[in-house]
Amino acid sequence: MRCVRVLFAGNFGMNRDYGAQGLVLPLMDKLSRRFDAKYTVLVSERLYHENIDFAKEHNFEIVPYPYPLFFLKNKSLAEQIKTNDVIIDADGIEFIGNRNIISRWFHYFAAAHIQGLAEKYGKVYLKSTKSYGPFPHRIYRYFVKKSLNKLPFVFIRGKKNSKLIKKLKLTVPTYTFPDVSLALSASDRTWAKEYLSKLKINTSKQIIGLSPSTVISNDNLFHANRHNSCGSNHIKLCQKIIKYFQSQNKQILLIPHALGDGVNLESCDLALCKKIFIALENKKNVFLLEDTYLDYKQMRAIVGCLNFYISARYHAIASAICMCVPVIALAWHIKYEDLLSLFSNKFPVINCQQQNVDEALALIRERYLNKGWFDDARIKKDMLTINKQIDNSADIMVNEIEKFLRKMSNE
Repeated sequence: MRCVRVLFAGNFGMNRDYGAQGLVLPLMDKLSRRFDAKYTVLVSERLYHENIDFAKEHNFEIVPYPYPLFFLKNKSLAEQIKTNDVIIDADGIEFIGNRNIISRWFHYFAAAHIQGLAEKYGKVYLKSTKSYGPFPHRIYRYFVKKSLNKLPFVFIRGKKNSKLIKKLKLTVPTYTFPDVSLALSASDRTWAKEYLSKLKINTSKQIIGLSPSTVISNDNLFHANRHNSCGSNHIKLCQKIIKYFQSQNKQILLIPHALGDGVNLESCDLALCKKIFIALENKKNVFLLEDTYLDYKQMRAIVGCLNFYISARYHAIASAICMCVPVIALAWHIKYEDLLSLFSNKFPVINCQQQNVDEALALIRERYLNKGWFDDARIKKDMLTINKQIDNSADIMVNEIEKFLRKMSNE
């Protein structure tokens, strides 16, 4: 059997990014069931060394990606494209048109550049299941449509997002599938309980999880005003959530779900959680998860020990659902609704751009006290269907790769 070389792009690092792990590792597993495959992941140059051990542990290679100077170091990137058979863009969300104009176009060209190199050197280029948009501008919409129409197919994670893509009137097939991270199994529950016990958390009592997001708290992306819970209001909301559950004599665990250097408040949830924790006048029953060496399976097991979860991170919410934990989403994009609606339309979603701090807190309190909206039996049943759908998406990718291999063997 010919060895297939697969290059994953779209994520800057793996070892501290649970979302990236959830998007890449299950897909590697599913492709390996059909191919003798070797995997390489593009990681940011500045994160290369800290990802070496994680890559060895999970049996893939890493190569430095010259981001943001990819256009100045095109030769090294081109060499990576040439040495692989298949390039898979495994970013979770792409072509976000409501970013500022510089960010919007820069990220577009970064993705389009890799796609263009794959086309130039005759490689299979695929985009895994992800969210797209919005596309508020006609010119930007034109270029997005042009890029997507070069694909053999487009996988979209959710019905609402699928309706948005249909408005582009693409000429290639489109499919709606669940996020592949839902197929990832968790680490052992006993391990998770022992881990939490080491943090002085009483696992026999209720634990409330809270995962803030630097995306929502970033004033450069979403400005705070009296009508929303974005920017600095996101921090205020998190503080009020903590105070409420303290008043109920509950344990609160701050869970950073997208880690960086622990300092940068624009990109590192750990830095944001530290800021929230340090500012608390009363820290009773509040715990901060500061470990930077956990993986997504371990984090999923920790989430499974929670009794209630409020999260602004997509893949943290995915873990809560998989582990049958009642979860409320602090959302900025329709991708949250698309994820939760796979199971029920009753899941509470707080639109941080439209609901203010007091409205959000009131909804959290009401849904915590009345959990009639949460049906764990239905979730377990739905997961069986969802895993089959994820397998179906992998089969479509496999068929496209096999088509390429047949072509290569005939040349």
